[in-house]
Amino acid sequence: MKKLFLLFLLIPTISFSAGDRIEETINEYINQNPNWADWMKNDSSIAFLSTRCAANFRLVAGRAANANLNEAEKFDLYHEIFLRLGGMLSQANGISTDNFIAKYEYWIDTYLNEGEINMKKFNTFVDGKFAEDFDSCGKRVLPVVNNIIDVVSKNMNN
Repeated sequence: MKKLFLLFLLIPTISFSAGDRIEETINEYINQNPNWADWMKNDSSIAFLSTRCAANFRLVAGRAANANLNEAEKFDLYHEIFLRLGGMLSQANGISTDNFIAKYEYWIDTYLNEGEINMKKFNTFVDGKFAEDFDSCGKRVLPVVNNIIDVVSKNMNN
């Protein structure tokens, strides 16, 4: 009987540890870190968010391409912008390329897992926290990244 009870306790642990889940959405992170957008003082937040957004847009671009949607190229471009910016800021913060790639792959795996769960629950890949992060990347993080690119471009031209 004890073995059956222990097995009963172990089953939920196995099913929930099958993959990483999004614990904190990008929107929640932004709300808890009000100075996140001040990239001159807080570039580690931009690096973190860029890495997450790169992974998110990578998967969305892939799904859009598979569905022959016109937005696929735009999402792939956003993926590249976020990936390059995240990598540069991570290196500036002393994070090795291998560590940055590992973090990026972690978020790819996390969003893949979240998407698979969404498929089972909602019959769509981009839903729930995955969709919320997609919206936050486009509406809250991307404008800040565009501003960074503009400032850097202006400084390079001077």
